[in-house]
Amino acid sequence: MFYLRLSVLLLPLTTILLSQVLIFFPKILFLVILLISFFLIFWCYQLLKNWKSDYHWWSYSVLPVIFHISSILYFSIEPNLFIGQFIVFLNCWFQFTYLKNLYYLTTEKEKRVEQLKNISFFGGVLVVFFSASTAYGIRAFLGYPLLPIFLGLALFLVASWYQIFVYAKFSFKKNLDFFLIALLVVLQFAFVLFFLPFNYRLLAVIMTIAFYFVVGVGRFYLQGNFLTKHFRYYFIFSILAACLLLLTARWL
Repeated sequence: MFYLRLSVLLLPLTTILLSQVLIFFPKILFLVILLISFFLIFWCYQLLKNWKSDYHWWSYSVLPVIFHISSILYFSIEPNLFIGQFIVFLNCWFQFTYLKNLYYLTTEKEKRVEQLKNISFFGGVLVVFFSASTAYGIRAFLGYPLLPIFLGLALFLVASWYQIFVYAKFSFKKNLDFFLIALLVVLQFAFVLFFLPFNYRLLAVIMTIAFYFVVGVGRFYLQGNFLTKHFRYYFIFSILAACLLLLTARWL
């Protein structure tokens, strides 16, 4: 297991190195995406293939992979160098934090499940921002057809939605109707945003706030401890964030 512990540090460092190389050789974009994604999946497989859990090993590999892919894609279209480097840092930090907690999950399950639940929630929200920024940015800059771009965005939204609930304690089969209806609402909202005349970053932030609201409320509801104060918190936060966006829209 030593090489798995070593990989927790080596994988983020490799991601940093390849991301810097990508600046000078942008044609290797898909090679970087595939290479790191393969290592992440292989690492999760080696660690969890014999571990007994309610989910298969690949369920735990979804989040780091989509986080890596969405962040690298956003990095590839981001014109600001400093923002781009910050995205690379977030990608590497998330890989290290997630893999470290996943490694100790097999020996300290109760302690690590709660940490991974929080990590998966905020990681999934960031995936939505990265993927939405990329989708709306590509649509605005390159004018690609809407349908394939939306399908790509929908894939990340579905994966983020699923991954966030992997660590939540609820019955997937019993709540399938809520799961699908809420996800359909999120996808419809994402589609409508393509037709609004706003900056792609602003559209991505709006999409992220909507996703945060639906998933935040949905987690408490599915866990059976939903209270009015939970809804009030997410509703007020979303409204304040939307107002702040309107006031600062010209800088995004």
